[in-house]
Amino acid sequence: MQRSQCFLWFTLTLCFFISACSVKAPSPPPQPVISTPSPPPSTGGWIGAQAQVAVVEFDDQTRGRAPRRGNLLGRGMEAQLVTALRQTGQFSVLEPQEKTVRGKKGEPMTAQVGSHEEPEFFISGSVLAYRLSPASVAAGIAADPLLSTAETNGRGVQTTSAERIFTNLPTSESDQIEMALYLFDGKTGWLIDETRITASPQDFSSTLEGMFSAELLRSTIAPEPPTQHAVRASVIKAVNWLAARCLEYRRQQALNPDPSDPPLPLKKPSSHS
Repeated sequence: MQRSQCFLWFTLTLCFFISACSVKAPSPPPQPVISTPSPPPSTGGWIGAQAQVAVVEFDDQTRGRAPRRGNLLGRGMEAQLVTALRQTGQFSVLEPQEKTVRGKKGEPMTAQVGSHEEPEFFISGSVLAYRLSPASVAAGIAADPLLSTAETNGRGVQTTSAERIFTNLPTSESDQIEMALYLFDGKTGWLIDETRITASPQDFSSTLEGMFSAELLRSTIAPEPPTQHAVRASVIKAVNWLAARCLEYRRQQALNPDPSDPPLPLKKPSSHS
C-alpha cells in the first residue's frame, strides 16, 4: 500500500514536470524601432512671406559719374537681376513708378520704382565695370548678356548705340564685372544698406555660397561667351546679398518699428560678396 502511494506521488510529480517543460515561456514583446532623423542641413534659407520689391533703373557708370547715353548696360543688368529675383520664388517684383527716396544724409532723390502698390523694399544699382575677355569680344554683341537685349529696329537689327557701346568696352584677360547695389525701405525711402559686388567667370561654380546659389546655379544659361558666366555670378551674389539684408532688416524692424528714425546699421553678413 505504501509502495503504491509512493509510486502515485512519483507519477504525479513527473507529469507536472513534463507539463511545465512543454509550455514555452512567452517571448518579450517586440520593442518599437525608433529612428532619429538626421537634422536638415543648415542653409540659412528664406524665412517669412515673400518680399515685395521694386527695382530702380540701374545706371551705367563704367565711364565714371558721367553715364553713357541710352544706359543700355544699366538696363541690361537690371533685367538680369529682376529675372533672378523672380526665379527664387521669394521676391515679388513690382512695375516701376515715380518715388522719392533718401540717401545716406537724408537728401531727397526722385527715382522710378514700385507700382501703384507700395513695395516693402526697393533696389537700385550701378554698373561700375564691364570688361570683356578676347573670347567674349570675338563672340560679338549677339552673345552679350546685357547688350543683346537692347531694343532693335524694325528689321530686327541691333541698334547702333548698342553696337557702339560693345565696340568701345574695355577688355582684359578675363571678363570682369563690378556693380554697386543699394537697398531702401519701401515705405520711408531710407537707405538700408549698400555694397559692391565683383564677379568673374570663375565665380560661376558650385562653390558659390549663399541662400539661393544652388537654385540659381541650376538655371540654364548660354555656355559661351565667358561673360555669360560672369554676369550670372554677379547677379547670384546680388540676390544672395539682397535676401540676407531684407531678412536682417525685418528682424531689426520687429525690435524697433519706429519709421521716423533712419535705419540702424545692419549686422554684417558672415559671407563676403
